[in-house]
Amino acid sequence: MEISIRDLTKQARLSLKNNWIKAIIPSVVLMVLTGGTAYVNNIGGLITFIITGPLLLGYTKLILNLSRGNEAEVTEIFDGFNDFTRGLFTFAIISFFTTLWTMLFIIPGIIKGISYSQAFFILQDKPNIQPMQAIELSMKMMDGYKMDYFKLNLWFMLLGIICIATLGIGFIFLVPYMYVSYAKFYDKVKDDKFNPTINFNSTPDKNI
Repeated sequence: MEISIRDLTKQARLSLKNNWIKAIIPSVVLMVLTGGTAYVNNIGGLITFIITGPLLLGYTKLILNLSRGNEAEVTEIFDGFNDFTRGLFTFAIISFFTTLWTMLFIIPGIIKGISYSQAFFILQDKPNIQPMQAIELSMKMMDGYKMDYFKLNLWFMLLGIICIATLGIGFIFLVPYMYVSYAKFYDKVKDDKFNPTINFNSTPDKNI
């Protein structure tokens, strides 16, 4: 089933209405901590690598709550540190395989990156599964939906170019808008493909 990018982004804007502050503050924290620490000193890059996964896990929790109309707190971005190991290893595995595929060929690297894109959302919905299971399930979810996700990202790339013209200020709004749209995409694909819930007992695709 083809996904309407227009509908997804419209739903994202509706979810962000009256919630922009709750979305913007943690988005800025995410950008500063994952983008800024790499330039602090020689070990900044290592620190960034270690904290990015847990931060993304907490940020995903916040974004899903905003997207689904649940109560959301700015501090939820740090909740991923309560599940530090899963956040770290999921980010590490995704980074490793995406880099490996990209080194071989650029296009397969992009495709694999898209295949792994739902892993952190899955980790939030299913706290008992392990990183590899989440990644494998993400690949299964994205089978047949990669082009839709690619089109969604093309839209955000265009908006990103516009944000550059604002001296980067526009990214403060673009990042939460983008991630809430990703959350809408995740719920849409999950409902379309695994109606009504994901079947975690099925055999995942091992071809990472």
